Amino acid sequence: MTHKTIMILGGGTMQVPAINLAKGMGLTVIVADGNPDVPGRKIADFFENVDLKDHRGMIETALKYKHKGSLDGVFTAGTDFSETVARVAAAAGLPGIPVASAVNASNKGVMRKVLHDAGIAVPRNLLLNSPVTMDNCEGSVLSGGLDFPLVVKPVDNMGSRGIRRVDSCPELKEAVISAVKY
Repeated sequence: MTHKTIMILGGGTMQVPAINLAKGMGLTVIVADGNPDVPGRKIADFFENVDLKDHRGMIETALKYKHKGSLDGVFTAGTDFSETVARVAAAAGLPGIPVASAVNASNKGVMRKVLHDAGIAVPRNLLLNSPVTMDNCEGSVLSGGLDFPLVVKPVDNMGSRGIRRVDSCPELKEAVISAVKY
């Protein structure tokens, strides 16, 4: 049997069990994470300091190993980076889900639209992503069939980061500005 190498995106506490499992299976493990101090770095055979949102950087990193003949798979666990995994897999010719499927499943705005278009019930929602929309807060909220209180949630995050309940337009504007940072 040929020795296999896997690249795991993320080296935090949520990924440590997957890293340990892969090592226990005899795989060579490459961990890539934007934080150089993640616990998975100490366990991995190789560590690459690349931000998980940096698709180009992740692809370049994966191709570096692939061209050496030492990359057989790419994976993540406990992150919202399925799009990055899909893009890396596609670029490196590795098994993976289609990029469009990853985007549809991980971007909450896109996901809700896809589900709605397929006739699947979704919560009433309003995508607020531009200053023009925010200039007419009450009109935007009412046109979306919504009323206060509301919940603001980043479209591309997990773990409740950036989520905030708001009871007024000033709070909504502040929460949207804050959510975009996540």
